[in-house]
Amino acid sequence: MKNFNSILFIIFTFLIAMILSILPLPTWATWFRPAWVVLVLMYWAIALPYQIGIGWAFGLGLALDILGGSVLGQHGLALCTVAYIGIKLHKQIRMYSFWQQSAAIFFIVMLYQFLIALVQGILGQAFSIYSFWMPAITSGLLWPWIFILLRDFRQRYVALT
Repeated sequence: MKNFNSILFIIFTFLIAMILSILPLPTWATWFRPAWVVLVLMYWAIALPYQIGIGWAFGLGLALDILGGSVLGQHGLALCTVAYIGIKLHKQIRMYSFWQQSAAIFFIVMLYQFLIALVQGILGQAFSIYSFWMPAITSGLLWPWIFILLRDFRQRYVALT
């Protein structure tokens, strides 16, 4: 039963991240929206690399595609790529200080944004340079707080470790 409750808690964190991703914002603030799903996925991929993997990332990506009305598989491809990096480098990233982790998250979100922009470019859709850089910057700045918050909740509620 503890494992079931732990899985429910992880799903709940992903649901919160998806809600924050589609929450309406003023036009000027949409450029500054962090990549919430990427942040939460990276945390769980680093914290529980053997339980949260590529399958979770692909499922989350499909859910984001459906919620955002984008091409199916666009976010799935990008999230699978960043989850793979998080799983492969989880031991190294755990050893970094918070600010080094923030820099790593900045580059990982930049890769995510690049893959989304690449798919949009192939499809002939335009994208803004601000929508490319600003989510990576805000995600990198928010990472220490997201990490601390999710770590504290994981230690209380998740029995998978």
